[in-house]
Amino acid sequence: MIEASSLTVSIGHKLILSGVDFAARPGEVTAVVGPNGSGKSTLIKALSGDLPYGGSITLNGRELSSMRPAEAAALRAVLPQAASLSFPYTVREVVRLGILGGHSGTLPHQEQSLPERALARVDLAGFAGRYYQELSGGEQQRVQLARVLCQVWKPVLDGQPRYLLLDEPVSSLDIKHQLLVMRIARAFAGEGGGVIAVLHDLNLMAACADRAVVMKNGRAVAAGTPADVMRNGLLSDVFDCALKVGVVPQGATPFVLPQTAEE
Repeated sequence: MIEASSLTVSIGHKLILSGVDFAARPGEVTAVVGPNGSGKSTLIKALSGDLPYGGSITLNGRELSSMRPAEAAALRAVLPQAASLSFPYTVREVVRLGILGGHSGTLPHQEQSLPERALARVDLAGFAGRYYQELSGGEQQRVQLARVLCQVWKPVLDGQPRYLLLDEPVSSLDIKHQLLVMRIARAFAGEGGGVIAVLHDLNLMAACADRAVVMKNGRAVAAGTPADVMRNGLLSDVFDCALKVGVVPQGATPFVLPQTAEE
């Protein structure tokens, strides 16, 4: 599992995370929710090893700070909240960057088709030869997801679970592709890997996550199943607005829930 104990992160002189305890288990999708500025992205960056931290973070039982970057990269792949490229790479070249050891030179024979397979999985079959900068924001986001899928294509490697760390993976996507991404996450967990996903849509979290961690002001204020954390008082306090769970809007206001989508 990925586990953090008494996790503290400061950027400059500002304390961002304070005493966070966190666990994400293989075989589960763990959602991280909370308002803007609550520390969700900082938590992902710390868990991925991109930020220095106080306390402890372990990846499959090993202290993250003691692992070489290549060792950590073989066990976890990170989808950042945003990614930009300054050079005219093709989609295939971007996705290929996720294959460890395949950044230059010839890929092993068994991995030659992996970029195309990953693109098909994110509904971008036939996009390999297009230039990344020419795509829409949502298409670029799915290209980046294909890249990280290539990095941990097999959810379990040599008996060790691997992990996807996804920071707002559906932020630029239409509803079809939001559901596609969460189904990919569920499939990865179903095959023995672990997923940590920062989400803003509480309905999507309730529909797709096994566990949820609720952040506020740099602290984890609640954790449990979606049913455990979807409580009026907790959500109203965390998001600083009056919320009622499971209440149908008055009048004729239509609404759509992801739970109603069919495979």
